[in-house]
Order: sequence, then structure tokens, then C-alpha cells
Amino acid sequence: MLQQFKEAINLMSRRGKILAAVSGGVDSMVMASLFYECKCDFSIANVNFKLRGEEADIDQQLVIDWAEERGIKLFTTAFATEEYASKYGISIEMAARELRYNWFYKLMDEEGFDFLAVAHNLNDSVETFFLNILRGTGIKGLGGIRQERDNVIRPMIEFTRDEIISYAKSHNVPYREDSTNNDVNFARNRIRNNVFPQFSLINPSFLRTIERDMKYFREAAEIVNEQFQLIISQVLDRQEGVFPHKIRIDNLLLAGHSEYWLYMILGDYGFNSSQSIEINKSLKRESGKKFYSKEYIAVKDRDYLLIYPFSSESESQTLLNSIKIEKPYGDRIPISILGQTFFLRIYPKEKDFMPITSKKILFMDASKIKFPLECRVWSDGDRFMPLGMKNFKKLSDFFIDEKLDIKIKEHQLVLSDDNKNIICVLNHRIDDRYKITSSTSEILEVSIS
Repeated sequence: MLQQFKEAINLMSRRGKILAAVSGGVDSMVMASLFYECKCDFSIANVNFKLRGEEADIDQQLVIDWAEERGIKLFTTAFATEEYASKYGISIEMAARELRYNWFYKLMDEEGFDFLAVAHNLNDSVETFFLNILRGTGIKGLGGIRQERDNVIRPMIEFTRDEIISYAKSHNVPYREDSTNNDVNFARNRIRNNVFPQFSLINPSFLRTIERDMKYFREAAEIVNEQFQLIISQVLDRQEGVFPHKIRIDNLLLAGHSEYWLYMILGDYGFNSSQSIEINKSLKRESGKKFYSKEYIAVKDRDYLLIYPFSSESESQTLLNSIKIEKPYGDRIPISILGQTFFLRIYPKEKDFMPITSKKILFMDASKIKFPLECRVWSDGDRFMPLGMKNFKKLSDFFIDEKLDIKIKEHQLVLSDDNKNIICVLNHRIDDRYKITSSTSEILEVSIS
């Protein structure tokens, strides 16, 4: 075991400065003993979570005594774990994990450690493999616990728990048994104590068998990821901080395996596998279906699946939000509504004035408009006479012609006059009845920020 441990350390840490997380259990005590035998540059970090009363205090004292006897630098701390879990509404296991890793990383920064060593073993990795399957996982979750990730190393991951206990006994390594390891109310303990013994009856070497398979799964995950990056380049249009992110539906369906690729893509936005299945089913259906994760909303449009950041506040705003606008005089006035800003001003028409063609600046005959104006979100049944046409058109049909995506359409603003006539669709077009003519004397200019 010592030689195999040395090889693992040399491969992973290249003899950097190591902080070893040691609880007093057999795995971490054997790891500390092996570090000591290898003459590695390491220190010990020990946490008392204050969950097991005197038992936890005895565990901590064992680590303190062992480190002091060998002159190994030791860092200790204690946490009120139950209070932390209650405060943040998380499980005891999750609270303990957050507390210890936050402290470990803080120590590493302050003391200049290169690596954090934790004592996960092969049994832990195989337990994780089955837990991931039971909870639902992609191919990444079938790889078990990695031997190293970033600056966290796991030099014990290739050893079984039986091998570690055998080493501890043959080399007189002291350790403590955690009584909670026998509590089958925890899913991991149930697998460890109830399921694994049954597997051993079928295949006494099942840990090594699954270890080999987990290695293959990790390699398969790398192959899948390479293909995934190619799929991403073909179907996903996104820019950092710019929304919506667009998934091109036709390219996704053409690539095949759309349900799986959606699962991979949407996982980054917090959508789970069940949602990915439903979203995939919606791709060939009518537009308008919405799906929500904690932070994002996915909207099925005609050609795209659109992804936006989700704000419960903005989503709860109703289509009744509106602003009354009196007739502006002098300098242009800013108008802000639903996170959008535009500017209005009225000025005399010059003799040689020619309105430019732009969606960002709209020009209308102010004398034909009855004030005050109302700026509001469009609603079903709204219609206007688009510039250049002689007949009314429903806004819903106009939006189809303009190829507006669903999310933008939801918050599309219109200006209407006091007669309830829509005079323009902001960012798009004016109503033909209010266009500039040779008889126009005053111009209403609407510019979009």
C-alpha cells in the first residue's frame, strides 16, 4: 500500500504543500500515516461538527495527540452544524460539507497550501456511483469520485475499505469508529451496510469490477463531451450576458438524440431531466409553451427554443402596466416602463424635412394625435394600420410578419392616443394615419434608447 500511495502522490501533487483533512476515522488516519511515512510536506486540518457530543471530542483529541507526537502542524476548528443547517434550510450532511470545505479553502489561501487531500476510498466512490444512479444522473455521474479535481486530491481512492482497515491493524495506526456510519437512515449507509454485502455474495470482487467500469464511463463521458461541443456549435446561439440564448430547433432535431442533447444543454440553466423530456416533446408543437427552472425560463418559439433569465417579479407584471403621457414641449422627455426607455419630443416641421427610415426613430404628425398618450403592453385584439397599408392589421399577425420571438412579443409596447387608437408600435412602425405629409406642421418624434 505504501508504494502505491507514493506513486499516487507523485502523480497528483508533484510534492507540493499538502493540507490533509483528517477526522480520526480509519481512512483519514491511514492517509495521514502514509503521508508521514512518505515524508511528505503536509499539515493536518481537523473539524469537530459538534454532532456526536463526547464521541466527537474524543475523535478530535485522537488526531491532536497523533499529530503532536510526530511534530505535524495541526489546524482545528469546531462548528455549530445543526444551527447552520437550520439557518440556511439545508441538510446536516450538506451543512457539514459546506462548513468544512469553506474552512479548508480558507486555510489553503492563508497558509499557502497547494493541495487539499481527502481520504475517500474505493468503497466511497462505488457508493457514489449507485447514489447517482438512484437520484438520476447523466454519464458524468457514472464515473464515481475522481482521484483529483483542481487542487483536491484523493490518494486513497484506489484502496478498498477492507484494505485500509487491514493496513491500520498491521501497522498499529490508531483510529476511531464513527457510530453514525451504522445509521441506515442515511442512504449512503444503507447502500454500504445492506446492499454491498448482497453484491459480495454475487461477486466477491464487485468493487474492482465497478472500478474498472467507472473508468470506462469516465472515458465515454469525454468522448460524449467532444461530440457535445460540436452539437453546441451547431444548435446554440449565445453571447455572455446577452439574452435570449437561442437553441435552433431544426438543427437540434437534425442532429438526432435531441432529448439527450437538450438534457446536456439545459442542465447548465438548471432544468432537470423530466423538464428536458417535456421540452423535447414541445419542439414539434405550437409555439408559446413555457418552462421554468429556478433561474431561467425556456420558451418554445417557431424556430427556436429561447432561454431568458427568470425574474418572478418581471413575470408577475401584468399586461395592464401603462403610463399616461401628456403632450411634450421643449426638450425631449424620457419615458421608462417595464425596463424599457424611449424619448418623446415635438418640434416644428422644417420645409425640407424628410423622415428617415428607422425602427429606432419614429416620426408622426403631432397635429393628428389627440393627447394624452398611453404607453402600454399590447393586448389581444389590438390592431393598427401599418405604414404603407390602407387596411387594419391585427398586431398578432403583424408580429408574425416581423418574426418577433415570443418573449419579446410578451413585452412589446405600443403608443395609443386619447381616442384609443394605436399610433405606433415601438421599435417597429407607425400607423399610416399619422404619417408625415406635406401639410404637417408639427412632428412627434419617438426615439428608442
